Amino acid sequence: MNLLILLGLLIQTPAFAAAPPQPTGAEEAVGRRAPTTLEEQSKERKAAEAAAMRKAVEGDRVTYQQVLADPDNIDLNYRFARTQIASGDVKGAAATLERILMVDPGLHKVRLLYALALFRLDNLNEAEREINALTGLTLPANLQAELEEYKKLISKRRRSTHLDVTLGFGFDVDSNRSATPGSEQLMFANQFIAITPANPDTSDTAMIGLGSVRVTHDPGTQAGHEVIGGFGWYRAEQTLQDKLDLQVFSLDLGTALKFGRINLTPRAYWDQVYLSEEVFLERPSIGMKLDHKLNERLSWDFEAKMASDIYSKTSEIPRAEERTGPQWDLALGVNYVATPVIRLRGGYTLTDKDVIDDRYLYNAFNRHALNVSLAYLLGKGMFLMVSGAMDIDSYDKAEALIGNKVREDVTFRPRITFGTPLGFIHKYFKDFTFTQTYEYYRAESNITNYAYDNNKLSSLVTYKWGW
Repeated sequence: MNLLILLGLLIQTPAFAAAPPQPTGAEEAVGRRAPTTLEEQSKERKAAEAAAMRKAVEGDRVTYQQVLADPDNIDLNYRFARTQIASGDVKGAAATLERILMVDPGLHKVRLLYALALFRLDNLNEAEREINALTGLTLPANLQAELEEYKKLISKRRRSTHLDVTLGFGFDVDSNRSATPGSEQLMFANQFIAITPANPDTSDTAMIGLGSVRVTHDPGTQAGHEVIGGFGWYRAEQTLQDKLDLQVFSLDLGTALKFGRINLTPRAYWDQVYLSEEVFLERPSIGMKLDHKLNERLSWDFEAKMASDIYSKTSEIPRAEERTGPQWDLALGVNYVATPVIRLRGGYTLTDKDVIDDRYLYNAFNRHALNVSLAYLLGKGMFLMVSGAMDIDSYDKAEALIGNKVREDVTFRPRITFGTPLGFIHKYFKDFTFTQTYEYYRAESNITNYAYDNNKLSSLVTYKWGW
């Protein structure tokens, strides 16, 4: 029987040489990474928020020795308080500002910064008192704008339910969107087949759209537990390779249980991925995450996640259903705040992907993944994010249609993102952020079908609104 199968494959080889099977690297990359796209956008949005918060207290750095040399200099003390906030010493800044106001209560910019310090310390009643003391006074335009902004922040913090909406639009440029092997050959039935036409054009561009809605509700418990949930959407419309048009819908619902420095977050997820307007993957999953803050600089987290990957065959990918099956992920991460403007993270993830039909064990694999990232607040609301990831995949069985090798892959993905607020264009754009991202993806494999690289350049403008 095996001899008959081999003969049948060899008879079909000339036909594949004229029109070789399409590489599967692209569809695999889409299936595995599509649900993480919105997670990456969420990390960039958090970095943008941290950069914007720091921008409010930026200025010339003043040391304590300078204050000691001229302790009665009110302006010097004010600038020292801004330096304290920027360096993370918010309590010290509040004390400095309070001393200034005892000397001269009429300094409006000092009182406004004092209100911000109290807000950062989560002392909303005192912050609101300072804000009310300035309400109705004739203030310079810039201070009045800050006053109104702080009023909104306090009002939002007091609400039991928070809503954040993000919308984005941009474009991608890929050098190898189709994931065509670098060897320009495919292995089929243990034979190498040249891809036709030779030197295929693998580059493409895409228009990008995304949106998310996040809801946080405080039910009023003394510990501050929260109910959290959200919806996300992402779409990439390819210019040339329509079969790789991508659309992702994502839902999640859970609760954040707070026990001092420890947070426990059970959550349920549902992701749906479309390729070329057809359902390609549905992924219901559940997870549990533990966060532990050791001190002001160091924290760690652990997350266990179980998913059921339900693949559907499409007109372009008739064998997609072979990948259907459960997946486990165990992830450990460490976060370190090196300085007030530099945040580091390192992590390790163990993945076990299985299939429900043992005939398709060549789609089952184990993965060891390492990742590191750095977020750097550049000043004036700008930020830089640099990350790198390496995955090591070992598959369970050889795919007879390709050959007798059991697949083994190693992939690398360095990524760098620069972001800046667009308020410098006009005040109406203060809630818009522009990001420019470059990503290099390299897949090395013992089977040439899956060995390729790709350069991606992404430009995106996002708008955030909160209530």
